[in-house]
Amino acid sequence: MADTVYASERHIEKRVGEYVKAKHGQWIKLTGTKGIPDRMILLPQGKVGFLEMKRPGNKTSAMQDIWLERLRALGFKATWSDNYEDSVSFVESL
Repeated sequence: MADTVYASERHIEKRVGEYVKAKHGQWIKLTGTKGIPDRMILLPQGKVGFLEMKRPGNKTSAMQDIWLERLRALGFKATWSDNYEDSVSFVESL
């Protein structure tokens, strides 16, 4: 089921969370620091990634871009997505 531009960020986030949990992972909501990605993904065998979720068609803010670059510079996989398919591809890349 492809998401349309009318799908909410919350709906996509819920579906991706279900996907992560089906892979025996943890889908952790991050809060408290401006610009930090929405989610930390923990998968078996020590795989870690950070994902900023956006509503379809929306882009990241400057502060979110800074955080994504900081995390990548530390050696983590980090990206943003505005759709289910790209989010699942990121999870698979971990």
